[in-house]
Formats: sequence, C-alpha cells, structure tokens
Amino acid sequence: MNSDVMVICNSDPARLCAASARVSTTKGTAREIFETSNALESNISLINKVVASGHDSIIEHTVFSLVFSNVSAIVEQFIIGFRLASYTVKSRRYVDFGDIGFYTPDFSYSEHFSTLKQNYNEHMSYLFSVYNQLMRLGINKEDARFVLPYCFYSNFYCTLNARELVHVVSSMLTDNMKSIGELYNLGMSIKVQLDKLAPYVSSLIEQHTNERNTRIKSVDGAQMSILKKFTRINHVTPTCNLLSHSPNPGKCVAIAKKMMSAGLDYESAIDSYMSLDDDAKRKLFEEIIENEHARELEQANFSFEIHNLSLAGLTHITRHRMQSIIIPGLLALANVQNFIVPDSLNTEAKGLYFECFQRNNEQIAKMKDLGAYPQDLIYYYLSGNTVDLLMTTMNARSLLGFIRLRTCNRAQWEVRDIAISMLIQLREVDSAFFSLYGPSCYVKHRCPEGRLQCGKLKEVREFISEPDLRQTLRTAP
Repeated sequence: MNSDVMVICNSDPARLCAASARVSTTKGTAREIFETSNALESNISLINKVVASGHDSIIEHTVFSLVFSNVSAIVEQFIIGFRLASYTVKSRRYVDFGDIGFYTPDFSYSEHFSTLKQNYNEHMSYLFSVYNQLMRLGINKEDARFVLPYCFYSNFYCTLNARELVHVVSSMLTDNMKSIGELYNLGMSIKVQLDKLAPYVSSLIEQHTNERNTRIKSVDGAQMSILKKFTRINHVTPTCNLLSHSPNPGKCVAIAKKMMSAGLDYESAIDSYMSLDDDAKRKLFEEIIENEHARELEQANFSFEIHNLSLAGLTHITRHRMQSIIIPGLLALANVQNFIVPDSLNTEAKGLYFECFQRNNEQIAKMKDLGAYPQDLIYYYLSGNTVDLLMTTMNARSLLGFIRLRTCNRAQWEVRDIAISMLIQLREVDSAFFSLYGPSCYVKHRCPEGRLQCGKLKEVREFISEPDLRQTLRTAP
C-alpha cells in the first residue's frame, strides 16, 4: 500500500483571487468586481503580476484540503508543524493500530537493499507485535502506542490557503526534506494535482522551490543524533520550565480591558485598576476570562521550555495552533536513547517495553552498518522516544485554551503533567489572576465532555482550586 495524498480545491479559485486583486483599484462593489472577473487567462496573468510584486496575500482566498491516506507518522509530524492550517488526525489514543500497517522505504540506493528491506520489515513487524502483546496484557491504547515506530500509517485531513500551501510543498521539495523520499514524492503528487486544479499555485511552488534550492545545504552527519551508537537506554521524565513572561500579567490584561471597554487612556486605565480592591479585581479577571473574544489576554506572553517530551506528546502540543513553537527538524527530532515509561505498565509489560527500546537501538546500529541512509532510519523513531528540547511562546489567551483542554482528566497523562506544571508556575507569577485558570469544568463550571466525562468533577475542581498545586499533586484525581 502506497502513501497517498488527494488535493481538493474550492470552486473557481482563480476568479476569486483575481477579484481580490482588483478590488482595491477598481470601481464597483466587491460583488460586481467578482462577477466581471470571468476571463481565466486574464485572471491568472493578473494574479502572477500582483504576486510577483510581493502582494501574495491575494492567493489566501484560494483554500485547499489535503486528504492524506496511509502516510507515515513522519509525514504527519512534518505537516502539522505548519501552524496556519487546520488538522483532523486519526487518534492513536482511541483507535487500535495493531494492524494499521507501516511505510517501507525502497532502499534502492544500496546494493544491500534486499537485506535492508527484510531487516526493516521484520523489525517493524516485531514492534507491532509488542504493541499487540501490551494490549493483550491490558495496557490501554494511549500507553501501548509508545512502542509504535514512526513508520506506522497515519490518516488525516489538512485544510489551508494557497499561500501556506506554497510554503508547505516547497519545503517538501527542498532543504533537507527532499532527502526523505516519502515527503518528496507526496510533495510532487500535490504539485502535479495543482497543475490541473490551480496552475498559478503550482507555478508559485516551482518558483519558491527553485529559490530555496539555491540556498540548500547538504544533510550533515553531525545532525543525525539518531545514528549514535548507545550502550544503554534511559528512562526519562518530561519537565517544563517557565523561561520568561510579561511583567504583572493580571495587571496587564486588566489595563487592556479598561482601555477597551471604558475608553480610557493608558494612565487613566492604570489609575482605575489600582483603585480596585481584591474582590473587584477578581471580578474583573473573571469577566475577561468569560469573554469568548478576550483580546485583552493576548497582551501578556509566556515562554516555556519543555525537556524529554515523547513524540506522542509532541503531537498534542503542536496541534495548538496559536503559539510560536521551536522544534528540532525531522532529521534530528528524537533521542533514541531516551524514552518515557507509563505508570500503567505491570512487571511483564515493562519487561517487553524496555526490551523493545533496546532492540530498536540495536537495529538502528545494524542498519547503519549495512549502509542505510539517515533519512530512512528516522522511521525507527518510537512514539515513546523523547525530544530533548522544545520551546513554545503563548499569550494568556492561548494558554487559557491550552490549560482548559490539557489539565482535564481526559487529557493524555504526559501532556496533562506538563499543563499542570505550567499552571503551577503561572500561579507563582500571578496567583490572583491564574487562580482562575484550569480545566473547563473549573473555568466554565461545567464539563463539556458529555458521556466521555471522567465523573470526578467535584474532585477535579477541588484539586485545581488549591492555592498551592505543587503540594497537592500526589492527590491529583
């Protein structure tokens, strides 16, 4: 079964983009201009001219949906790293991946390609057998998945505008990414489909690809942390540290609220806020947080570093679109020496689990000795292998959404631990303001999960409302 991508485009995209190019300089209403923009050749010529002058925002009016079928998790990890898009992915937490299948490189560059392919397929089949054994031992899907290799098939939808699509596809066709055959072939498939659906977008991809290729750097072996030969494997625990933040965040967002709602200048807004007692300040904070369009929260920013997060956990973090996140590139993404261990593993399951990671390292070394390229060895990443370091910056509004979802009892346990750690550190910065942050049942006073709710609303609310969360973690529900 081959990796596949299908491109779906909104109707009459060139007409819409050309009309948007004309609207600022042409007499008439937006609708009248659209209705008269019906000459395809003229529209494409105008689009190319306007984009060439640097005004490529007009192509954002063309929207595409990409349907990825049976691509590797490596492809998924690459694609969801682009933030200006919407994604829906088949969940490894709820779907049994025991027979999902996996991607196999062709290894055609090596005279030992037959041996490489056989070793690869046998080892990947072994990893899937461990996954199935863990499931039979009663380990839940979200913990068993940590032994799944990143060649397993992923299926997902991605919707984005043409401007971002140009960026995505040109990245797939250039830089170090084009050395990953699967990514390159999928990028070429998208471009071929765009030749028919939206030729002007395909032309832009070609232009950007050529420009990027003039700056391309060869893959440096020093980047390939996965190629190191490790003598041991290490069980690690994810950690999170607050690096920097806006000073007095509660005061910051409250002043913004005063300026917006009361029409006060900055100095007057400060005076108004400072005149409030603690109860009035809390009421003001509650009013801000309850507002679905709380732009005030965007005025305060926070940067965190996260160490030893699993690849499975990374996908949960990355899916939050409104953040600035720094992640190592695919070719140096994970540390195959380090991995996390779920608490749910019993003695027998833990033995299987540790042996799995040890054998995976040994297989990587063996494949390297047989001449496997680094870009093919990345498929040996296991979902439980960890990223040494990533950094993310979010404003208080994005953090509110993140913490509401990720401190919930239904959140993946690893990411829930990270989110609670974030909340603890935020409360140490501004206890009055961040005492209002927590899961949805705490912030919105109700659980939105329906029949999937944990049934511990009272216990969760009591836990989150504790003034010192750090001291009460052991009793977390």
